[in-house]
Amino acid sequence: MVEEYLTLTKTNDFFQQKRKEQHLYWLYETINAEIKTRFYADEAVKRQLKTLEQQVLEGTLSSFEAAKRMMDKYYR
Repeated sequence: MVEEYLTLTKTNDFFQQKRKEQHLYWLYETINAEIKTRFYADEAVKRQLKTLEQQVLEGTLSSFEAAKRMMDKYYR
């Protein structure tokens, strides 16, 4: 049954199309993981994040504004 399915999907190009989609998925997953790793490893981010977290929890700063400030800090 599995062999029949594999033969069918290779014949109608479904297998190759799905494989291409998987390659693109992993491209973007790898990029996103690398961006996240570098962002949180940045010393300026580490220093400011705790302060902004506290402000968000206290309600003195919106989560959106805190995120914007973090991104601005990172890209400077």
